Amino acid sequence: MSTIVLTRSASPSISGEKALNVAARLWFAIAVAGQWMFAYYIAARYGGPALRGDWKVWSDRMSHGQGPSTIGISRWPCVSSWR
Repeated sequence: MSTIVLTRSASPSISGEKALNVAARLWFAIAVAGQWMFAYYIAARYGGPALRGDWKVWSDRMSHGQGPSTIGISRWPCVSSWR
């Protein structure tokens, strides 16, 4: 009968694990920074008028918002055909 001896021939590379850890942290930091920039943009653009209750400014600032002439009209007729 033969026996199998398990030996650790090579230790796992720490540089690969460290590179993955650094990449994950960098990705997370960039994602969080992007979310904060978006939140700042929304607050700066629409926060003041919302606090004042000036809702007309919102529709003035929305370049592709809904207006009386665009309600019910689809920009993409091929997409609206399946409704």
